[in-house]
Amino acid sequence: LGPQDGYGSIDALRYCLWLTIIDVAAHIPYTDPGQSLLIQILETLDLTSGWEGLPGLGQQMREDWNHDPTFNRVWGSPHPHDYTLDQWINVSSFAARVQSASLVTWINFAVWQLRAALEENWVVAENADTKVAVACEWIVHSGQRILQLCLQEREMGETALRSEGPGILFAGLPGTNLERWGFWTRRLKELRGQVCEAVHMSVDQALEAIRSAEAKLSGPAI
Repeated sequence: LGPQDGYGSIDALRYCLWLTIIDVAAHIPYTDPGQSLLIQILETLDLTSGWEGLPGLGQQMREDWNHDPTFNRVWGSPHPHDYTLDQWINVSSFAARVQSASLVTWINFAVWQLRAALEENWVVAENADTKVAVACEWIVHSGQRILQLCLQEREMGETALRSEGPGILFAGLPGTNLERWGFWTRRLKELRGQVCEAVHMSVDQALEAIRSAEAKLSGPAI
Protein backbone atom coordinates (compact mmCIF):
# COMPACT_ATOMS: atom_id res chain seq x y z
CA LEU A 1 0.00 0.00 0.00
CA GLY A 2 1.21 3.49 -0.77
CA PRO A 3 0.65 6.56 -2.97
CA GLN A 4 -0.24 4.31 -5.90
CA ASP A 5 -3.28 3.16 -3.90
CA GLY A 6 -4.74 6.64 -3.63
CA TYR A 7 -2.93 7.93 -0.54
CA GLY A 8 -0.98 11.16 -0.85
CA SER A 9 1.98 9.75 1.07
CA ILE A 10 3.02 6.77 3.15
CA ASP A 11 2.57 8.94 6.24
CA ALA A 12 -1.04 9.61 5.26
CA LEU A 13 -1.60 5.90 4.81
CA ARG A 14 -0.11 5.13 8.20
CA TYR A 15 -2.21 7.83 9.84
CA CYS A 16 -5.42 6.39 8.39
CA LEU A 17 -4.43 2.84 9.26
CA TRP A 18 -3.56 3.62 12.88
CA LEU A 19 -6.81 5.54 13.31
CA THR A 20 -8.73 2.58 11.94
CA ILE A 21 -6.94 -0.03 14.04
CA ILE A 22 -7.34 1.95 17.26
CA ASP A 23 -11.02 2.54 16.49
CA VAL A 24 -11.53 -1.17 15.85
CA ALA A 25 -9.76 -1.95 19.14
CA ALA A 26 -12.13 0.41 20.94
CA HIS A 27 -15.10 -1.60 19.69
CA ILE A 28 -13.70 -5.07 20.45
CA PRO A 29 -14.46 -6.07 24.05
CA TYR A 30 -11.29 -6.52 26.07
CA THR A 31 -12.26 -10.15 26.73
CA ASP A 32 -12.78 -10.95 23.03
CA PRO A 33 -10.20 -12.99 21.04
CA GLY A 34 -10.41 -10.29 18.39
CA GLN A 35 -8.03 -8.22 20.48
CA SER A 36 -5.34 -10.85 19.94
CA LEU A 37 -6.04 -10.84 16.20
CA LEU A 38 -5.26 -7.12 16.07
CA ILE A 39 -1.89 -7.82 17.66
CA GLN A 40 -1.21 -10.49 15.03
CA ILE A 41 -1.94 -7.92 12.32
CA LEU A 42 0.53 -5.49 13.88
CA GLU A 43 3.15 -8.22 14.24
CA THR A 44 2.81 -8.96 10.52
CA LEU A 45 3.11 -5.27 9.67
CA ASP A 46 6.17 -4.98 11.88
CA LEU A 47 7.90 -7.58 9.71
CA THR A 48 7.00 -5.73 6.50
CA SER A 49 9.54 -3.53 4.76
CA GLY A 50 8.89 0.12 5.55
CA TRP A 51 6.72 -0.68 8.55
CA GLU A 52 9.36 -1.90 11.00
CA GLY A 53 8.73 -0.41 14.43
CA LEU A 54 5.21 0.62 13.39
CA PRO A 55 6.16 4.27 12.75
CA GLY A 56 3.56 6.78 13.87
CA LEU A 57 1.52 4.39 16.00
CA GLY A 58 2.92 5.74 19.25
CA GLN A 59 2.18 9.32 18.25
CA GLN A 60 -1.36 8.47 17.21
CA MET A 61 -2.00 6.54 20.41
CA ARG A 62 -0.70 9.51 22.43
CA GLU A 63 -3.21 11.76 20.68
CA ASP A 64 -5.98 9.28 21.43
CA TRP A 65 -4.95 9.20 25.08
CA ASN A 66 -6.33 12.73 25.33
CA HIS A 67 -9.80 11.18 24.97
CA ASP A 68 -9.61 9.20 28.21
CA PRO A 69 -13.18 9.54 29.59
CA THR A 70 -11.98 9.05 33.18
CA PHE A 71 -9.73 12.09 33.04
CA ASN A 72 -10.96 14.98 35.17
CA ARG A 73 -10.71 17.89 32.77
CA VAL A 74 -9.83 21.20 34.36
CA TRP A 75 -12.19 23.02 32.01
CA GLY A 76 -15.19 20.96 33.04
CA SER A 77 -17.27 19.21 30.40
CA PRO A 78 -16.03 16.07 28.59
CA HIS A 79 -14.62 16.32 25.09
CA PRO A 80 -17.17 15.24 22.43
CA HIS A 81 -14.68 12.71 21.03
CA ASP A 82 -13.97 11.02 24.35
CA TYR A 83 -14.31 7.25 24.42
CA THR A 84 -17.11 5.65 26.38
CA LEU A 85 -16.01 3.94 29.59
CA ASP A 86 -16.27 0.50 27.97
CA GLN A 87 -14.35 1.64 24.90
CA TRP A 88 -11.61 3.02 27.12
CA ILE A 89 -11.08 -0.35 28.79
CA ASN A 90 -10.90 -1.93 25.33
CA VAL A 91 -8.37 0.59 24.01
CA SER A 92 -6.27 0.23 27.15
CA SER A 93 -6.29 -3.55 26.82
CA PHE A 94 -5.10 -3.17 23.22
CA ALA A 95 -2.31 -0.79 24.23
CA ALA A 96 -1.16 -3.16 26.97
CA ARG A 97 -1.05 -6.06 24.51
CA VAL A 98 0.96 -4.00 22.02
CA GLN A 99 3.55 -3.30 24.71
CA SER A 100 3.59 -6.93 25.84
CA ALA A 101 4.33 -8.01 22.27
CA SER A 102 7.31 -5.60 22.24
CA LEU A 103 5.87 -3.85 19.21
CA VAL A 104 5.94 -0.40 20.81
CA THR A 105 7.12 0.60 24.27
CA TRP A 106 4.89 3.18 25.88
CA ILE A 107 5.46 2.57 29.56
CA ASN A 108 4.25 6.10 30.28
CA PHE A 109 0.71 5.03 29.37
CA ALA A 110 0.91 2.16 31.85
CA VAL A 111 2.25 4.38 34.63
CA TRP A 112 -0.45 6.98 34.03
CA GLN A 113 -3.26 4.44 34.25
CA LEU A 114 -1.82 2.59 37.24
CA ARG A 115 -1.30 5.91 39.01
CA ALA A 116 -4.84 7.08 38.28
CA ALA A 117 -6.34 3.86 39.63
CA LEU A 118 -4.04 2.96 42.49
CA GLU A 119 -2.24 6.09 43.70
CA GLU A 120 -5.11 8.53 44.02
CA ASN A 121 -7.84 8.88 46.63
CA TRP A 122 -10.18 6.16 45.38
CA VAL A 123 -13.13 7.21 47.54
CA VAL A 124 -13.54 10.55 45.82
CA ALA A 125 -12.34 9.55 42.36
CA GLU A 126 -14.80 9.67 39.49
CA ASN A 127 -15.20 6.52 37.39
CA ALA A 128 -13.07 4.64 39.93
CA ASP A 129 -14.26 1.19 38.86
CA THR A 130 -13.28 1.88 35.25
CA LYS A 131 -9.88 3.17 36.32
CA VAL A 132 -9.23 -0.02 38.29
CA ALA A 133 -10.43 -2.18 35.39
CA VAL A 134 -8.04 -0.33 33.05
CA ALA A 135 -5.14 -0.79 35.48
CA CYS A 136 -5.92 -4.49 35.64
CA GLU A 137 -5.74 -4.79 31.86
CA TRP A 138 -2.25 -3.31 31.92
CA ILE A 139 -1.12 -5.77 34.55
CA VAL A 140 -2.83 -8.79 32.99
CA HIS A 141 -1.43 -8.21 29.51
CA SER A 142 1.81 -6.34 30.20
CA GLY A 143 2.62 -7.09 33.83
CA GLN A 144 5.79 -9.02 33.09
CA ARG A 145 7.13 -6.23 30.88
CA ILE A 146 6.28 -3.62 33.53
CA LEU A 147 8.03 -5.67 36.23
CA GLN A 148 11.10 -6.04 34.00
CA LEU A 149 11.27 -2.26 33.70
CA CYS A 150 10.81 -1.93 37.47
CA LEU A 151 13.94 -4.06 37.91
CA GLN A 152 15.99 -1.85 35.59
CA GLU A 153 17.47 1.57 36.19
CA ARG A 154 15.67 3.44 33.45
CA GLU A 155 17.18 6.76 32.41
CA MET A 156 14.55 9.46 32.63
CA GLY A 157 14.67 13.06 31.50
CA GLU A 158 12.97 15.91 33.30
CA THR A 159 9.82 15.58 31.21
CA ALA A 160 9.47 11.88 32.00
CA LEU A 161 10.17 12.48 35.69
CA ARG A 162 7.30 14.95 35.82
CA SER A 163 5.00 12.91 33.60
CA GLU A 164 5.49 9.67 35.54
CA GLY A 165 5.51 11.24 38.99
CA PRO A 166 3.73 9.59 41.92
CA GLY A 167 0.10 10.07 42.88
CA ILE A 168 -1.00 11.46 46.21
CA LEU A 169 -0.96 8.07 47.98
CA PHE A 170 2.50 6.96 46.85
CA ALA A 171 5.51 8.66 48.42
CA GLY A 172 8.18 6.94 46.34
CA LEU A 173 10.12 7.82 43.22
CA PRO A 174 8.63 8.49 39.77
CA GLY A 175 8.86 6.07 36.88
CA THR A 176 9.02 2.30 37.27
CA ASN A 177 10.68 0.77 40.31
CA LEU A 178 10.18 -2.14 42.70
CA GLU A 179 8.80 0.05 45.47
CA ARG A 180 6.08 1.27 43.16
CA TRP A 181 5.36 -2.24 41.88
CA GLY A 182 4.93 -3.41 45.46
CA PHE A 183 2.62 -0.50 46.21
CA TRP A 184 0.47 -1.29 43.17
CA THR A 185 0.22 -4.91 44.29
CA ARG A 186 -0.85 -4.03 47.83
CA ARG A 187 -3.27 -1.40 46.60
CA LEU A 188 -4.98 -3.82 44.23
CA LYS A 189 -5.54 -6.22 47.10
CA GLU A 190 -7.02 -3.41 49.18
CA LEU A 191 -9.34 -2.22 46.43
CA ARG A 192 -10.76 -5.61 45.57
CA GLY A 193 -13.36 -5.24 48.29
CA GLN A 194 -14.28 -1.72 47.19
CA VAL A 195 -14.79 -2.07 43.46
CA CYS A 196 -18.07 -3.22 41.99
CA GLU A 197 -18.62 -6.94 41.58
CA ALA A 198 -18.11 -6.73 37.81
CA VAL A 199 -14.47 -5.71 38.38
CA HIS A 200 -13.67 -8.47 40.90
CA MET A 201 -12.61 -10.91 38.19
CA SER A 202 -10.33 -8.30 36.61
CA VAL A 203 -8.63 -7.69 39.95
CA ASP A 204 -8.22 -11.42 40.57
CA GLN A 205 -6.70 -11.87 37.11
CA ALA A 206 -4.33 -8.96 37.72
CA LEU A 207 -3.17 -10.37 41.05
CA GLU A 208 -2.58 -13.74 39.42
CA ALA A 209 -0.63 -12.00 36.63
CA ILE A 210 1.52 -10.32 39.28
CA ARG A 211 2.29 -13.65 40.93
CA SER A 212 3.08 -15.18 37.55
CA ALA A 213 5.34 -12.30 36.48
CA GLU A 214 7.29 -12.47 39.72
CA ALA A 215 7.66 -16.24 39.46
CA LYS A 216 8.89 -16.07 35.85
CA LEU A 217 11.55 -13.56 36.77
CA SER A 218 12.56 -15.73 39.75
CA GLY A 219 12.39 -12.75 42.04
CA PRO A 220 11.36 -12.78 45.68
CA ALA A 221 7.73 -12.15 46.54
CA ILE A 222 7.15 -8.45 47.01
